[in-house]
Amino acid sequence: MKNAPAFQLYAADFYMDTASWTATQVGAYFRLLLHEWINGPLPDDMVALARIAGVDRKTMIHLWSSCVGKKFSLNESGAWENSRLEKTRAKQEEYHKARILGGNMTATKRWGEKKNNSSAISSAYSSGVALHSSSSTSNNNTPLTPRKRGDEYDADFLKFWNAYPKKAKKPNACREWRKLGSKRPDVDHLLRCIAKQKAWRQWREGFIPDPERWLKGERWNDEEPPNTGGNNGNGNRRTYPNTYRRGTERDNELPPDVQRTIDEINRRSRERAAQAEADAADGRDCGVDPGA
Repeated sequence: MKNAPAFQLYAADFYMDTASWTATQVGAYFRLLLHEWINGPLPDDMVALARIAGVDRKTMIHLWSSCVGKKFSLNESGAWENSRLEKTRAKQEEYHKARILGGNMTATKRWGEKKNNSSAISSAYSSGVALHSSSSTSNNNTPLTPRKRGDEYDADFLKFWNAYPKKAKKPNACREWRKLGSKRPDVDHLLRCIAKQKAWRQWREGFIPDPERWLKGERWNDEEPPNTGGNNGNGNRRTYPNTYRRGTERDNELPPDVQRTIDEINRRSRERAAQAEADAADGRDCGVDPGA
């Protein structure tokens, strides 16, 4: 395994081990640990150690004899190493090997004993050879014909689309059509529902939901909204209670409070008109020209 780029540093342990050290001692010790992690055990040479620690030879001898050297021991090859750092390295290697073994076992369990040869696959790609699934039983090498736009719409959806009065977001509607699956009634039933809803006043006035929303909301189950002004089934025209039909006169009487307000306004208008007429009559009797 290639040396890992990092190792675990237990902050509490490192701090307590070096709490009484100077900054120079801690810095030299840490640089030696980093060098060992990257390049392996340290050489048994004080000049080389001083260069690694970033200090002169005399300072290195003092640091090594006072505290830093106590953290290292000579291995069988005569090099200095930190035992805890090497244990950390061994743990990482064991973990890495366990991950590889677990991945191989998972792949074997999932895909079986046969595995694809990566070198064969890469060479096949580089030579331009087409790779086929091992489960294929056909030897036909005819290239696949790209699907044309519109092939994704099945016949039933196209019947629905052609019958629906609002043509908007066809791909979205098709996705919703497929998503409904067995929840969707047969297309003939949908066509009858669309034909019925076309006669509703809101649809005739242009308030038609997008086909995607119509399908998503299962709007084929909708019932005709009340007071739509359409035919109520017995030949009589529906009315709008307490409201006005757009572009026509009022069908029914206004609410009582509104009607009282209108009657009061009309009464006052009549009184003012009568008073004005009486005043004009009095003026004529006195020989006063009303228009003067």
